Amino acid sequence: MLPFKQRFFVFEKCKGGNTMARETKTIQMYPDDDAINQAISLWENFGWEVIGNQRCQEFKKQDSDGTQHFETFNKITFSRDKSASWYGKVAELEQEYIATENELQSKSKQGNPYKKPGIIAPLIAAVVLAFAGYKFLSGVLRYIIMGVGFLLPIVIYIIRIASYNKHKDEIERKESEWYAKVSDMRQRLKDILEEAEALING
Repeated sequence: MLPFKQRFFVFEKCKGGNTMARETKTIQMYPDDDAINQAISLWENFGWEVIGNQRCQEFKKQDSDGTQHFETFNKITFSRDKSASWYGKVAELEQEYIATENELQSKSKQGNPYKKPGIIAPLIAAVVLAFAGYKFLSGVLRYIIMGVGFLLPIVIYIIRIASYNKHKDEIERKESEWYAKVSDMRQRLKDILEEAEALING
């Protein structure tokens, strides 16, 4: 998902009897100058022009003692000429950029699904479960839960690593394809920006 909210609306601006269609986009961002400048630079690649940049505060809640909490953000408004010769193609590239960026961020958030199982997490889980059994239980049940809690993550790891080794070639092939897909998507984002810029400036 893109690192800011987006809202779109279209208005018609009349001047001298001629109607010129303008498209307007408003985004809301946390008040970070670097992030704001990056966002402005990004959307300028698609023909958007900044027509407003306002720092705002929005009431969020009030505590029982009367303390009020507000969220501070910047509201940036862009405008773009829909009658420009490049508009149709650039708008298509923009939608492709957004879809590709969303998919890439989703993949990055989920991580590599074909990664080889690690031993560190199961060992930590085993120690934590065993300690929990020792700390909160007593008698025979304590030792049963300690033993099961320690062994269960290890057994699950052994099963997972055995499955991984059994299908290692196929998994490594899929892992390579996954990384290649991510690389292609990143390159496509760069290509889209270059194509859009060439259309507008050409």
